[in-house]
Amino acid sequence: MNQTLLFLLSLVAASTAGAAASSSCCEKNAREEDDGPMMEYHPDRVYEVPGWDQPLPSRVYSGYLDYEFHGQQVHTHYVLVEAEEVGDCACDKPLIYWSNGGPGASSLFGLFTEIGPLLLSDDSLQTQEYAKTGIPTPIYNPKAWSRLGSVLIFDQPQPVGFSHCNGPEEFKAHNCGDIAWTDELTSENVYTALQAFYEKKFPSYKQKELYLTGESYGGIYIPTFARRIVEDPKNDPSNDDAIKLQGFAVGDGCLGTETSVCGDLLDGNVAASAFWHIVFLAGHIRSPFRTTRWS
Repeated sequence: MNQTLLFLLSLVAASTAGAAASSSCCEKNAREEDDGPMMEYHPDRVYEVPGWDQPLPSRVYSGYLDYEFHGQQVHTHYVLVEAEEVGDCACDKPLIYWSNGGPGASSLFGLFTEIGPLLLSDDSLQTQEYAKTGIPTPIYNPKAWSRLGSVLIFDQPQPVGFSHCNGPEEFKAHNCGDIAWTDELTSENVYTALQAFYEKKFPSYKQKELYLTGESYGGIYIPTFARRIVEDPKNDPSNDDAIKLQGFAVGDGCLGTETSVCGDLLDGNVAASAFWHIVFLAGHIRSPFRTTRWS
């Protein structure tokens, strides 16, 4: 098993031990919200991360959202990184949902290599701590999105990442019962997961503004997710309990067959297809811009 997977497995399990993070300006508000146990003692809270010997930059939660979906019991793995106390009070900052693409890529990849507060990279294997322990050293990211808002990721659709369907016997299955995932079923599933997140885990977060973001096949995931939210009558702006979707953004997006912006779907135009691959793969850190002689 590679070192990065061991690190992520430790993150999923590390929700019961360690020192509490420093109090926030919103601690009183969090205690007053109807989120079950006080946020300070939430059962999904992660208190420490392997290789990181300091207090976490902000509170982190990792667990499962359990619900029935098209006849299957679905267990969607989520990670919530609360906003850091930088600038505005964290309680005033929005909820930012992030999705990697694939289809089939875990959004843990983006969280730990692109947008999260603690990143894993080649530098993680060059530290004295790594030489002593063999555990990659997380590197603090001064440009983390958690400085702007709370970051939420789901591993979906099942069995992407640590998400799975039905009982433990199917944890390693490569499907989800009889479900044959399509883009529409995937958007329905992620919307169901979001509602479970609000209803079963963090009711107070429904009062926050929501932004949907992603990359790659997120060009399909994110707009279809946004459409699910907008078209649900419960989210009419006149409803006080509506999800407060403010907008969405996609980078390096696969935008579908009708737009001709997706890999080899460029009507046989070899030059256009080659150019698209250069830009797309560069955005995915697989073809550095320096190799193309661009500045």
